[in-house]
Parts: sequence; C-alpha cells; structure tokens
Amino acid sequence: MQRERDPKVVEEFRRRRRRQLILAAVLIAGMLWLTQAQGASEQTRGPMILAVVLGALAYSWRNWRCPACNGYLGKSAFMSFCPGCGVPLK
Repeated sequence: MQRERDPKVVEEFRRRRRRQLILAAVLIAGMLWLTQAQGASEQTRGPMILAVVLGALAYSWRNWRCPACNGYLGKSAFMSFCPGCGVPLK
C-alpha cells in the first residue's frame, strides 16, 4: 500500500532520523561516562543510569514516528517506507 513521495515527509523523516542517531551517540557516550564516573558512588550511579535510559527511551518513542501517520517506525533507522501507512521516507 505504498503512497506518493512527499518532499515534506521525506525531509521531516531525515530530521527525525538525525535526532535518533545523535541520541544514540550521546547515550553511548553518557553511559560510558556514567559507568566510569569516579565521584559517584554505586548507590547513585545505578539510579542515574536508569534515569538516562528511561529518558532516552521516552524521547525515542516520541520522536521515532512516521511524519505522515504518526505511527511508531520500529527498530530500523534506515527504512525506505513507513510500515504502517506505506508512505515513502526516502
């Protein structure tokens, strides 16, 4: 059920994908830093890591939506069309 390519949808998908990739890079760097943080005790490190992960998941769940139908896009960052509505994303 593929639809016509809309340049506005394609551009918005690019922006959302870019934000997802930046989030992944920041999350990895933050997790590495938090696991190696010397000033934080183990009692504070665990909740900090949990808060970072939950925040990243919440942001990703809100950001990673189809620009056309607002459906969740799933796990792949390099898809060609929305699995829900079939709109081309590239």
